[in-house]
Amino acid sequence: MNNSHPDTGFHAPANTVNGLLTTGRILFEGHSSAVSDPQIISGKYQGRDIAITLSQFRGIVSRLHDELFEMGIHKGTRIMLVSFSSTSELLKTIYFVSLVTMGAKVFMPRKCGTDELIDWINKTSPEYALIPGKELISHVDNEAENTMLLAMNEMFISSHVALLDTVSSFPLDKFISSGAYLSMHGDGGRYQVYKQVRPEDEALILNFPGINGNSALKTYTQEEIVLQPIPVKLPISTLFRLAEEDEPSVHKSSRPYL
Repeated sequence: MNNSHPDTGFHAPANTVNGLLTTGRILFEGHSSAVSDPQIISGKYQGRDIAITLSQFRGIVSRLHDELFEMGIHKGTRIMLVSFSSTSELLKTIYFVSLVTMGAKVFMPRKCGTDELIDWINKTSPEYALIPGKELISHVDNEAENTMLLAMNEMFISSHVALLDTVSSFPLDKFISSGAYLSMHGDGGRYQVYKQVRPEDEALILNFPGINGNSALKTYTQEEIVLQPIPVKLPISTLFRLAEEDEPSVHKSSRPYL
């Protein structure tokens, strides 16, 4: 099995062959043979081009692991990651990796809205929803998405789903906008929560077009995210095997969530 990623020569840690094949092990224990500190993620934030290296990314995720853990999000916590076309792909990507590598079970709808939200909540039982409320407020020309998020928030609250905000609940916005991330580094945070995660742990739920107009939900384990292309469009494909696709990829150990 070839565990390298051709864009940067990034390699999974050697112990993955012994079954420790998780996203956290890849992030914190992998190495790049081609570049000493490869660029891992890039994107725009508040109109600026942002490029983050592996060491900086490890620092950001380590800090978020501690923040999330102290907020009550642990291994197995179910959380819905909400985003819209106008909200930051960069923040979404960093939160996604932070949550998955610490062992949370992330439901990330390919398109957010109210039509199927109650059904999704009933099927995935999220304990938290991470919403881009402050982000959307800053986009005064996106009244439709603001209105949609308000309606979604009412549904979350009525379903006893706790709300967290991508900007106001955590310091990620400050890390990026201030440039503090440039000098950050870390090895998983003070709690080392990523070391508790196992390859067979469920990590990600995605929705795909189903019959009768309703979405079909599919779950992926930690191991599947590492080993096979996952249909998620995020600017971090050199670290995990994420690839935008129309349908879920087929793998012998993959299975429908419902």
